[in-house]
Amino acid sequence: MIFAAATVLADLVPEKGQALLQFAQGYAHDRLVCGHHFQSDVVAGEVYGGVIATELLQRAELQAQIAHARSELRAVHDADPR
Repeated sequence: MIFAAATVLADLVPEKGQALLQFAQGYAHDRLVCGHHFQSDVVAGEVYGGVIATELLQRAELQAQIAHARSELRAVHDADPR
């Protein structure tokens, strides 16, 4: 889930993309350290999350919602670009 969410958000706000994907990596690592996942789970989650995100971003029926989310995130980012 974290990799799919980070990939979608990285597409919506590209200048935050690297930080979002690094956050996902850190979250996945923490799940590994805490014993909630195996390394293979993390790798599979990263691959599968990327596939899901790519599919969602390309779906014609979601394009209006994606454009609206991009616009909202752009407004927030432009107001406070931290």
